[in-house]
Amino acid sequence: METNNILTLARRAKSSNDAENAVKYYEMLLVSDPENWEPVFYVAYFNIFLEENYSSYQKENAVYKFLTSAKTAIELVAKSDFDKTQIANILDEIIRKVRCLSSLEKQLYQDVLDGLGNKIESEFKNKKTLAKLATQLWKECYNRFYSNSSEETKESYKSKILKYDPDFVGDKEAAAQKLEAKKEEHAKKSLAQLIEELNVLDKIPESHFKWYANKGEIKSITIPDNIKIIGGAAFSGCENLEEVIFPENSKIEVVDGSAFKECKSLKKMSFSGENLVIKNWAFSGCEKLKILDLGGVTKSVYIDMKAFEDCKSLKDIIFNPEALVTFGRGALKGTRIKKLVFNPGEFHGDAYSYFTKCIVVPTESKARVDAERKRFLGSIPSCIKVKYVKMEKLKAKFEKSLKKKKA
Repeated sequence: METNNILTLARRAKSSNDAENAVKYYEMLLVSDPENWEPVFYVAYFNIFLEENYSSYQKENAVYKFLTSAKTAIELVAKSDFDKTQIANILDEIIRKVRCLSSLEKQLYQDVLDGLGNKIESEFKNKKTLAKLATQLWKECYNRFYSNSSEETKESYKSKILKYDPDFVGDKEAAAQKLEAKKEEHAKKSLAQLIEELNVLDKIPESHFKWYANKGEIKSITIPDNIKIIGGAAFSGCENLEEVIFPENSKIEVVDGSAFKECKSLKKMSFSGENLVIKNWAFSGCEKLKILDLGGVTKSVYIDMKAFEDCKSLKDIIFNPEALVTFGRGALKGTRIKKLVFNPGEFHGDAYSYFTKCIVVPTESKARVDAERKRFLGSIPSCIKVKYVKMEKLKAKFEKSLKKKKA
């Protein structure tokens, strides 16, 4: 078979990531032209993906053989008669293929990136434009392994990169700088301006950086009726927040994790709508929260794990008797709730307060409760009394309380 035909078949296999045929045809080319960078590189590269190299030991051997062959390929390119543009294109191809190995075990991948970056720099140290291509591999090392690298290792990569790219900033550092810039931007705005921005959203953004410079000023906030989700930690740490007002047509469906965590002045919360999810730690540490009114939620309520943990003043939760209520593990841990009246959905672990003495559920739910007796009663300490009351009676009592509240 002619060399050109073999090369065509080899490149076709390469393009389709057919490791077996790529190795087969590139090995044939290597026999006839051992000084050609392409078969030297690709025989070793595709050997990594062959089935016989699937065990961790064999994979490691194949990777380090590839590293040696790839360095040889770079040497061959440096000694060749290729012009600068051709060499740049070849090095780009090598770098692209190397970055496709990112699923390798961390240390193997790091060794390949670092080793080939160093090789490119040493072979092209007198051609700065080509040597600079090594920074693509070092940047990959710096960003991918930043969290697990020692300060010495990070500084080593950064100093190598800065030689060729003096404006380099790592991904983690760039993200931190971006966050600080946002904080500064929001610090220049008044609290009224920040709250007004909510009118064009359907979700209050996660993370309280939006209020970072102003959170101590917030005492009362009205959530616009377009908001469906209050994002994670949105108001976390607003220690002077006393009141959160929702309009009658509020669309709130989700209060995300830690949304109002440590809002130590918050005294009452009321929600309405069809369905409501209150996620992990959403109100934990709200030590002055006394009343949680969920009577306006008509279909389902899910109170997730530790959502009201350490709400030391919380003594009462009002539920609509027709809404199915599900508690997560430790949902009410650390509250002072003595009695709960609700329509049970599912039950998870020790949801209740140490102070809870009685739970009242509809008689109509008894069959469902009995069917899940292990999960339901098993999650309630023996000191808590379970009382069944007819739904009709619960509804009547609930309606009476609503009238009294409006009066």
